[in-house]
Amino acid sequence: SMLASAVAVELMAAIIVHPKGADAPAGDSDDGASALGRVPHQIRGSLADYGLMQLTGQAFDKCTACSPVILDAYRARRDELLLGALNTPGYLEELSGLAALKQAMVDVDLDFEMSDDDDVSNDASGEDGDAAGSTGVADSASSHPGSPHADPSGEAAAASPDGRVE
Repeated sequence: SMLASAVAVELMAAIIVHPKGADAPAGDSDDGASALGRVPHQIRGSLADYGLMQLTGQAFDKCTACSPVILDAYRARRDELLLGALNTPGYLEELSGLAALKQAMVDVDLDFEMSDDDDVSNDASGEDGDAAGSTGVADSASSHPGSPHADPSGEAAAASPDGRVE
């Protein structure tokens, strides 16, 4: 969009004139500001209030773009890193340690018990409690009289094998 393009141009100009270039520090202080002001590391837009938020966060040590491991590998063996990233899915995740972190999260055994007061009702049929054979498509169409799939007789429309309501 034009708004995103405009913000990108402003960011690029701020980076170009900053004394530290792409290494410009993020933060709320004007200590590292250049002639064009602070250089935010992230900008998020909100259509609700047409506002832009400048966000600052800490670097993620397993980032597949800028973690020290990735940057060191790029400096030491650029061509090999690029070919590995382009030819092997998950290459950067393995190299940065992100894959191990993701696997550790999968391996976490969340053992919890539900009390007798917890309600885990997943009644798909709505009113009569008989969910057998119900896809929910026909039921929802027939329950809305203004629906283009509603049957004037009030009976549920039948779904064809390809999922279309007839």
